[in-house]
Amino acid sequence: MAIVELDELLNNQQVASILGVKPNTLEIWRHKGKGPPFVKLGRHPSSPIRYQRSRVMRWIADCCHTVIAHVVGRNGLQRRTRSD
Repeated sequence: MAIVELDELLNNQQVASILGVKPNTLEIWRHKGKGPPFVKLGRHPSSPIRYQRSRVMRWIADCCHTVIAHVVGRNGLQRRTRSD
């Protein structure tokens, strides 16, 4: 049995608000094995889902990265762009 540290637990609506997505998006991500890690409080299918604030924040930090892409300009030449 896994032991979970119960720092501030957030519900689906709260995490959706933090991430700027719809609550339904979090449900879809859970079913696809994506999104921030969550805790299911019980074994019943209708048991509540909660997210630990610290793990959500860590997930956000892990998603942030620098992407360098080649973009074709109007003149047909490629230029490098960088987004953070």
